[in-house]
Amino acid sequence: MLYSRLDTRGTAQVVDLFTRESAPPAFVYHELLITDGAGHVYGPHGQGLRDALDEADRRVGRVLDTLAQVDALDDTVFVLTADHGMAPQDVALGANPAWHVADAGLEAFIAEPMIWLKDLRVRVERAPDGRTGRVFVHENDALASGERPACEGARVEVSARRRGRAVEVACGVTGPGGVFGFAVPSDVASRDVTLRVVAQGFNPRHVRLDGASLVLDLEATLYGDATPG
Repeated sequence: MLYSRLDTRGTAQVVDLFTRESAPPAFVYHELLITDGAGHVYGPHGQGLRDALDEADRRVGRVLDTLAQVDALDDTVFVLTADHGMAPQDVALGANPAWHVADAGLEAFIAEPMIWLKDLRVRVERAPDGRTGRVFVHENDALASGERPACEGARVEVSARRRGRAVEVACGVTGPGGVFGFAVPSDVASRDVTLRVVAQGFNPRHVRLDGASLVLDLEATLYGDATPG
């Protein structure tokens, strides 16, 4: 009953976010609790869990109806995740989902059940004359002092789309301070220049010379950090 009330309030908050007069959010995380609670109590095949799934499904439908109402449905990407499956509840299976991250090839610290990804903080700039650029590569996790250690020796690959085809612009490694400088074709816009940054022990990053990340920058979306990471 408590989970049901919490899910009702959460759904109401989502509806309010998308129907108020201010601009709708770019990213929303909406958690439904009732299936987790019912699953633990009734098991994966109990009627209680089936009822909980039906209830959760109605709330998801309410959110979809709201997005359709404000013409946002076709412009929204939905990512559906679960707290966990039922495998961890069966000791005989030896389920170890936290290590799937490492098995997938991502760099991370894993202390079950916690996962801490090892990412890079990448900042780019282009000179006013448009002929050179620089990339600054640091570890994403700051020290206790607040300073982010520079990542020396990171490999940087720079490419550009010029006159309809991709060309390699530069390739090298960051020096002291985590900095790498390179020449840029002056007739290519910054949005058409891409950088791939790879450092041993960290997940690679892909950014454009205009500062935009080529994938969703979750940190910036959630916390408003304008620095591409």
